[in-house]
Amino acid sequence: MIPISPPVTPKTRYDPLDADIEPILLDRVRHRRKSRPHRSLPVTTPRPFTLNVYPKRKQDTIDSKTSSIHPTLAPHWIPDLDAFERYPSVRAIWKGTPLDIRHLPSFDLLHPGEVHIASTLRLPPEQYLRCKHSLLFHAQQFSQSNMPFRKSDAQKCVRIDVNKTSALWTVFYQLGWFKPRS
Repeated sequence: MIPISPPVTPKTRYDPLDADIEPILLDRVRHRRKSRPHRSLPVTTPRPFTLNVYPKRKQDTIDSKTSSIHPTLAPHWIPDLDAFERYPSVRAIWKGTPLDIRHLPSFDLLHPGEVHIASTLRLPPEQYLRCKHSLLFHAQQFSQSNMPFRKSDAQKCVRIDVNKTSALWTVFYQLGWFKPRS
């Protein structure tokens, strides 16, 4: 004969191996606890301040009194500005109207070909020089490590729009600035 088990109600549980034991009544129903977010501290400060997300590095500084040559570049890595005459077809491609940069500081440090690139990409002269120095410095570092300097690497080392960085990388690559002069 098959033993008949007692009825199982929602508040009881029955183990078929223990037929001689009474069913156990569950005293409480388990509920899932909702997670409550912790209160964050108030967003007040004793005085106003500006958060500098990007600390200045040595290669970010431009000394307008000396020249636009970056002090950490080796002499054979300083870009040859005659490349603009050798490759007149090299131009920056960017949609939109060029920026008038003639009145901005550090304009006098730019070659006329660089003026065209900076104004086309709508970069102020100081920002263009910072990007140029950073790209050339990192290209030198990659060359010393025997690694190619790719667009994705350039986008990581310059703090402007990745599309503008890509356009700068293309122009500098076409000018031959990412390899040391011989």
